[in-house]
Amino acid sequence: MSILKFVLFASSITLLPVQNESSDQIVVIIPITGEINTAQRAFIKRVTDKILAEETKPTLVIFEIDTPGGEVMSTLAISDMILNLKNNGMRTCAYIAPSGENYTAGTAWSAGALIAMSCSKIFMAPATVIGAAQPITMSQEGPKAVEGKFVSALKKKFSAVAEDNGYSKHLAIAMVDPDYELFSVKTENKISIATRDELPQYPTATEVKQITKSGEPLTLDINEAIKFGMASLAKSREEIFSYYNISKPKETSEKSSWSEDLVGWLTSPVVASILLMLGLVAIYIEFKTPGFGVAGVSGILCILVLLFGHHLAGLAEMTEILIVFAGFALLAVEIFVIPGFGVVGVLGIAFIMGGLILSFQDFTIPDFSSPIELGAFLNASTQVIVAFMASLLTITILVRYIKFIPLVRGALLEQQVGMDMVQQLQEFINSTGVAASDLRPSGKVNINGKIIDAISESDYISKNEKIVVTKVAYSNIYVKKA
Repeated sequence: MSILKFVLFASSITLLPVQNESSDQIVVIIPITGEINTAQRAFIKRVTDKILAEETKPTLVIFEIDTPGGEVMSTLAISDMILNLKNNGMRTCAYIAPSGENYTAGTAWSAGALIAMSCSKIFMAPATVIGAAQPITMSQEGPKAVEGKFVSALKKKFSAVAEDNGYSKHLAIAMVDPDYELFSVKTENKISIATRDELPQYPTATEVKQITKSGEPLTLDINEAIKFGMASLAKSREEIFSYYNISKPKETSEKSSWSEDLVGWLTSPVVASILLMLGLVAIYIEFKTPGFGVAGVSGILCILVLLFGHHLAGLAEMTEILIVFAGFALLAVEIFVIPGFGVVGVLGIAFIMGGLILSFQDFTIPDFSSPIELGAFLNASTQVIVAFMASLLTITILVRYIKFIPLVRGALLEQQVGMDMVQQLQEFINSTGVAASDLRPSGKVNINGKIIDAISESDYISKNEKIVVTKVAYSNIYVKKA
């Protein structure tokens, strides 16, 4: 056999997949499609936690990606979850391919690029792309690129993740920074990636081409990604299985649950802001009307649903929830017990706002030296403050026109009757009488032949003991032993 024929024969052997008839070849398929948000985060956390908890580990975990990007904090959390699988000895790969659900026809843009690079290897289907990770924010003029320290912090994260998995850190940085100049340098049969400052290190280069364009973050199509060593071509899952020498795998496809989809909806900025605004307005109406009714129940439900959604998303812990309800308790004390509005009321509002802001982020106290955490904190603060301002505007309108609302008109009439009753009861202050029943602490008293409901300011007053009226508050008479 000639040497040429032997080489061709050997090459053909290496292309054949290694047959492994083991029955424990488990491949877990995890789709990451659509916008990256808290719903995706909750879904990935549930699945990765389940993988880590199971005794039989999968042979391979494939993250099938088709996304235009999304929230920074959710992206960073998902990236860490994928890296944690690798750190626990599991093989992970990204497969950028059209999802068939009309998202972006096979892209790993923005957040998707970081998620893909968090995997140990990247495969891409034909006509797919990766990159364009420059962070943007919404302004009055529309989408606007974020600049300064935030971009710097994100560049470091992209660079660190890329290097950890053997990808070019230069390509990763250029996806975030539109002004990062990159060149492809060909030396003999090798292509390297270099910055302008690194070009002198390649004196024997046979070809130098600029990769990036000024003002545009880097985006690579499948051919460029293969050329620069970022990804490999895979037309199907079977080609990925062949690469890893996996035959006849047991595929397990994970899907998000309805509760995770609900979490994503409840924690979306618009829905969360509306729930907060409606909750505050309803609770205000409850405070301004006697008794406890529909407004109070509605307000509490709105706040509970809001906090519950953020709790399921891994944002609001019990500490934040308790802070919010402690604030409402302080506000109730200020309104119903302490006359006027002072320190307790201000503390109540501060507790409510502070607890809500903390529940809108995945850390308790932000690291103000971290632009990413500071940005998340400012976004949460803005969302809560805007909702408070909207509720104040709504309350102002209600105060002006509430008497025309049929459902509230009756409550206001009851409130006016209650106020008239309070004025009448004021006449009993300092009056003396006897307890018509035991007061434990509430009961009945006899004052000048009139039997009236009363509340004892002391621990216990026996029937027929002499009493004196000390004060009247919210239609209640308070008495003590004479």
